[in-house]
Amino acid sequence: MTVKTHEDPKLLLSIPEAAKMIGCNADYVRSLIKSGLLPSLKAGRVKVSRKALEDFIDRMNGMDITDPSNPVVFDHTNLS
Repeated sequence: MTVKTHEDPKLLLSIPEAAKMIGCNADYVRSLIKSGLLPSLKAGRVKVSRKALEDFIDRMNGMDITDPSNPVVFDHTNLS
């Protein structure tokens, strides 16, 4: 009988991995970190915890964060 093991997803993500998860580029993730919107830590290289990324998405829902230094409420009437 073969027992399948379930591997837990990584708890810490590199900047490129975090970018891929939220569908943007690594430079944008760096700008989110520098602005203080996305918490990070340094473990050799800068990492973002999976929980911090999920919390960030929940916290920023309904916001326009095109400019991370100036998040504003998303204007749903202008969908460009």
